[in-house]
Amino acid sequence: MRIYSLIEIIALITATPYFLNKLEGSRYQSMFSSYLSVAYTATRIVFLGIATSSASTSSPSTRIRRSVVLLIILLFFLALSPILPFQGGRFFSFVIANDVIQSGVVAYLQTAVIGLAALFGPQALQSTFSGQAGLQWLYQYFNYCVLIAPSLPQGTKYGRSLALSAYLFFGISTGYMLLALVAHTLLVRTPAYQKVMEPFEEARRALREGETSQAIAASETDPLLSRYNRSRPVAKTSLWEIAKANIVYNVALACVLAITLSVFPPITSTILSVNPPSWDIITSPVMFISFHFLLFNTGDWFGRYLCSFPTLLVWSPWKLLWYSLLRSLFILVFLACNVSISASSPLLSTPLFGTRTPIVNSDLAYFAIVLAFGASNGYLASMGIIAASSLDHNEAVKEENVESAATVAQFCLIGGLFVGSMMSFWVRSIVCKCNPFIG
Repeated sequence: MRIYSLIEIIALITATPYFLNKLEGSRYQSMFSSYLSVAYTATRIVFLGIATSSASTSSPSTRIRRSVVLLIILLFFLALSPILPFQGGRFFSFVIANDVIQSGVVAYLQTAVIGLAALFGPQALQSTFSGQAGLQWLYQYFNYCVLIAPSLPQGTKYGRSLALSAYLFFGISTGYMLLALVAHTLLVRTPAYQKVMEPFEEARRALREGETSQAIAASETDPLLSRYNRSRPVAKTSLWEIAKANIVYNVALACVLAITLSVFPPITSTILSVNPPSWDIITSPVMFISFHFLLFNTGDWFGRYLCSFPTLLVWSPWKLLWYSLLRSLFILVFLACNVSISASSPLLSTPLFGTRTPIVNSDLAYFAIVLAFGASNGYLASMGIIAASSLDHNEAVKEENVESAATVAQFCLIGGLFVGSMMSFWVRSIVCKCNPFIG
């Protein structure tokens, strides 16, 4: 289910070329990605805090079902955007408003999904992240093909091609969410789900009614339930105490996403091919930018998959923190690539180093950098949440706090997204040598 909690932001980020084309000539065009990220993450932090504080007394099944229905409606409106008479500032307001509402809805969806996965233990949590990345890659690949399709016929106008791609793109996203609704309906009927959730739902109802929490009993015949679902009460430790106990893990997680969002996609979406622009399916500006999204998701999937190998797991919070901080070097590396002042301008420029020819003067080298960037993001983000909520490797976490520890870690990830979104304005100022808020 977790892939569906990310569909909306994946769709919004991947549709960047279409949005930039619709905003052509507008003062919002150059920094649209940063505005989108800030609006998304700021809203997410607020609603994620509300959703987290009420998670112990709310049904995750109800939250998931209602959230998915709302996302279907919002994505459907985006699918209709190519035929709506919106351009410039009006279109900017329409997309940002849709983004803000989706962000609030997904905050509730994400807390329910992560908290639910944590109840099944680290192995199930890792499988959730790996499966999410795999489906995310498949989704990205399919939509890349959708973007290619209308671009192939000769004589097709660039703007019309992007509009058709956007229509298909958001239409597919809506279809994915309909599939999520069906998948959730089937999931809640499985014996494993009912075995875990029924006692917790009873305890939540008892809390809402002001009754004394009862011990939770779960069968030990299913290895997936293991020690994470033996008799235990609903968590009583405050979220603030859990956050302090896992402070190093939480800071590491925030750093991972802060560094990622500081350049991806606000800066990476302005990096173009060093080869002469053409309408090739790789080197043309729109396809080159779209292809880098696919590469990032490929690396992200690979990084999350690495967490399935015990010998590659890092449980030390300090090591995870240092690895996260080392990723800041990627900011300098991306600024050494073929960054253009405008996403639609094929001008060669490396503003940080003041040279006409990019230091990273190879498309293959740039693709390798994007892959490494995605892999490190996927590995550290997954490993951080797994380690923060592990009973075997994190002494600060008690059995009754596993769900809360995973939820708090997820909150810190979103906090990192917000910090990274704000950092992207600073990085953009380096690129354009201008006021980043107006381009």
